[in-house]
Amino acid sequence: MSHTGFIYDSFYDASSAFGDFNRSFNAALDARLEEPSMPTATNDVASSDNMGMLIPSMDRHESIETNEVTATLELPGIKKEDVYIEIRGGNLVIFGETTVAQDLDKDGYAIRERRFGKFFREIPLPPEAQPEDVNASMENGILKVEFPKWISKQDLKKIEIH
Repeated sequence: MSHTGFIYDSFYDASSAFGDFNRSFNAALDARLEEPSMPTATNDVASSDNMGMLIPSMDRHESIETNEVTATLELPGIKKEDVYIEIRGGNLVIFGETTVAQDLDKDGYAIRERRFGKFFREIPLPPEAQPEDVNASMENGILKVEFPKWISKQDLKKIEIH
């Protein structure tokens, strides 16, 4: 009799549990808007019919004092070369693809796990936001993105009524 072990991964389980809902929601939104809900530069990185789309965990902090929004995303095991950031339709779109491999040989047992997946996250930006307003850095699987909460229009001029 052979025994096959199962390693429980809550991140994978949660992403697959919501996968059907997300695909249905995106399909309904696509039909309503008549355009893809997750547009990207290549259109094959993130699409609404992709199976197993991962949604990275994110913390978002807004500071009134500094007029800055800081979004911190957890992307464990992902290299910054595999992460893409774009501004599309007034949103900051963060997406990419990951391949994670884990090998363990111990006491005569071998475990080899491979996980492939695409990830996607979207953050609304102020209407006037430009790419130069966004700063991003990544270290040890943590992506930090900063942008202004609102952008003042410095070219406003008062018009006198004569």
